[in-house]
Order: sequence, then C-alpha cells, then structure tokens
Amino acid sequence: MSNTTRVFLGTQVGCAQCHDHPFDIWTQMEFHEMSAYTYGIHTTNARWKYPNLKDLYNKIRKTTKSKAKDDPERVMMGRAAREMLEPLQYPVFVRDKDLRLPDDYKYDDAKPKAVVTPRTIFGEMAEVPKGHSRPEVFAKWLTDTKNPRFTTVIVNRLWKDAFGVGLIEPLDDIKNDSVASNPELLEYLNQTMIDLKYDVKQFQRMIYNTQAFQRKASIEQWDNTKAYHFTGPTLRRMTAEQIWDSILTLAIEDIDERPGNVTGGRGHDYDQYNAYMDMDADALFTLVKDRSDMMIRRREFDNKRKEIEREIRQARNSKNGGKEKHARSEMSALRKEYGDIVDAGRKRRINKSDMENEDPRWKGVPKDMVRASEMEQPARPGHFLRDFGQSDREIPNNGYDDSSIPQILALMNGPVFQRIMRRDSVLLDEVKDAKSGRDKLETIWVSILTRKPNASETSLVQSELRTVSRDEAFQDIVWALLNTREFMFIQ
Repeated sequence: MSNTTRVFLGTQVGCAQCHDHPFDIWTQMEFHEMSAYTYGIHTTNARWKYPNLKDLYNKIRKTTKSKAKDDPERVMMGRAAREMLEPLQYPVFVRDKDLRLPDDYKYDDAKPKAVVTPRTIFGEMAEVPKGHSRPEVFAKWLTDTKNPRFTTVIVNRLWKDAFGVGLIEPLDDIKNDSVASNPELLEYLNQTMIDLKYDVKQFQRMIYNTQAFQRKASIEQWDNTKAYHFTGPTLRRMTAEQIWDSILTLAIEDIDERPGNVTGGRGHDYDQYNAYMDMDADALFTLVKDRSDMMIRRREFDNKRKEIEREIRQARNSKNGGKEKHARSEMSALRKEYGDIVDAGRKRRINKSDMENEDPRWKGVPKDMVRASEMEQPARPGHFLRDFGQSDREIPNNGYDDSSIPQILALMNGPVFQRIMRRDSVLLDEVKDAKSGRDKLETIWVSILTRKPNASETSLVQSELRTVSRDEAFQDIVWALLNTREFMFIQ
C-alpha cells in the first residue's frame, strides 16, 4: 500500500504503517483502513487450483507411482512438467479475508487485533457492496476522475518529464498544504487530461508542441516558495538511458533494428501460457511425456558421447590408430541413432546464434549493447546505466542525475567509449567518408553536439591535427566532445 499510494497518489504514508505519521496527517488506523482494500492478495503455487493441472499431476503420479524415486522416467517427467508449466502455477489470488490491526496497536480508537473496515484516506468514500471485490473497488476509486490526487500526479509527472521541474515538488510527497508553483497552470492541465480521457500520448503531444517547451533551456534557479513561470525547460543532464542510447547510436550500425533481451532470459511466452491453459489434462500429459522422453534420450546420448570421446582421446594418446578409427565409427553410429537429439541441439545453437551475432552488421558487438529499452530492467549493478543513475527499482523515484567518479571513468575509457573509438564505429566511418578536413570536423560536431564547430573551436583543433596523425587526432576530438557538459546536458 505504501508504494501504491506513492506511485498513483504522490502521497507517502509508509511511516503510518507502524505509528501515526510524524510529519503528515495520516494515522496508523488510516493506513490500515486503506490496506484493508487490498489485504488477501497473494501469489502462491496453484497447481491444485486449476482442474487441468490437477488432473495432469494426478496422471503423472499414477504413471510413475510404481517406479523408484531415482528412475529416469520419473525424474524427467517431474522436471519436464515443472519447466513447461511453472508460469501457470503461480497466479495472483485474492482471499476474502479481513485485515486486523497489529498486536501492538497502541492508540485509543481501537483495540489490538481488531478487524479493520476498508476506508479511503481522502476523497469520496469507496464502499464495498456485498459480493464485490475489495481490490476492484479500490482500483476504481484510485483512478476515478474525482480522486483529488490521481490526475494531479499523472500531470505532474509528465510535466516534469518534459520541463525538468514538476508543478509540485517533490513528485511523490504531496501533502494537504502543498501548493503548485503555478496553480492556474496545474488546474488547466488537470482538466485537459480529463478531457483527453487520460490519453497520455495526446497529452504529451500537446506539451511538446508548446512554445515554452521548444525554447532554449532555462538556467533560472527553481524556488518552490515563488511562482515559477516556466520560460522554458530547465537545464538538466540527460538520463542514464539517454546518454547510453546517444553513444550507442554513434557506435553501432542500425542500433534501432538490433533486438535485445528485455526479460534477461527469464520471460515466458504469453501465447504459450494461454495455449497451455486451454489444454485438457490429456493434451498436457502428452506434451510433458514427449519432453520427458526427449530429456531422457538427451541424457543417454550425452553419457554415451562422453564415453566415446574419452575412448578417442585415449586411443590418440596411445597412438592406436585402429582403435581411434573404431571409436569414431561408433560416434557416427551414435549420432545417427540419436539423430533427433543432434538435430534439436543444432537448431538450438542456430537459433541462439541468430539472436546474438549472426547478423554481419553486429559481428563482434557484445550482445548487451542494445538500446536501453531492449535491455533487462534494471541493469545489473556496475553497468553503465546504473553508474549514471538508473533506478534500481527497489523504491519509486530512485533514479538520480548526480555526478560520480565511475561516470568519469566510463566516459574516459569504459567499454562503451572504446566501442565508439573503433575504426568501424558509425561515427568514425562517417568521418572517414567525409571529403575534406573541415567536413570531417563538422561530421564530428554535428553527430555529438548537433551543431557545427565555431571559429575558435576550429582554430583550436587545427593544432591537434598538425601534431598527431589524423586518425588519432579525430579520435582525440571525439573523446574530448563526449566528455563536455554540452554533450551531457539538454539545452
């Protein structure tokens, strides 16, 4: 509930989970009254909740009941069922169970362990009619146009995304006495969002087509005690994702077409999930049995293959040509006998190669060098994105744009910087194709800073071009521009 109200209502009630909020008006009772709407939601192993899964596991049990626990068929049947059906077994359930106050509840308005009645902390009351879902009632109240904060929070987030400063700051700690820096503007934007029926794309289109957004970035210091008139977007550093994408665009060919792995290999195909759910127990059993048989044959093949490979090595070491020839003949026969296993393995390798570096445009490019939107989220600790402030998603609004030593090192000589400095990078390829020295300089400036070099900059780099080789000089210039504030900040 703490995260839900923080994200959707811009309100921090987390402190009230254990005691009355020391810096706001929320009480511990109010926190639990809100929590009562969603109490009982849980994720659990539901293999016995669905008739088709229940019948399937009963059929597997009957089939393997007479076999020993370590029997390959019994082991593989269980493993195959787990691998195929894991995403079906852990759905979200809502138990119709009342929330009670904690054992140590110490306030006078109720006794410890008392049943809590669902109640909203502000706005219209959301009564739960008999037979209705409490979470559904709560969700409708949360997203209702009459909710005093839902629309404001959406508008405030989208406005800050465009202009760098919200109309109310901080975004996720709105209090009853919070006042927008420009109340009339906030009221207009709220009504516009409602009129657009919460079409975020249309709302953003409106913002990005305003003269205010298209003006030069403002360096005026924002002061939450005074009216702020948004003469233009505030000067701010690019996000971690924007910096990453900007550099990769200069380094890797057709980066927009390069697929990534947004699930980190842990995702499941949603269509396959639905297909399994529609199957009866017999159809599922057939699939599980086929996979189990394949797994058993793969294990048999691997064991025999390893034994023959060992014989080949021994024969080669002892220089016994006849024995080595015989062992290789056995290997050929084995591959024919288990042709289905060999073909399946070959297909897996081909598919994996296709997904990674089979395309000649990206030969030798690390598979994680894709646009940020194509990567597993959040990135691993120590990754470029995390070093530059990408949120770890442990709590809402956990990203940052402060500078740090790892950021400097990443831009000076990190893997991404090294990729852009390769002679086959997109940028250096374009520099090489430019005809004159001036054209080469303009290519670098326009690619990195989206403008041409001025006279003083051109004069400055001429000395560099005279003292070192041209290739090295252009690399030095790229390095210097990538490390400028002009590249890092949105102007």
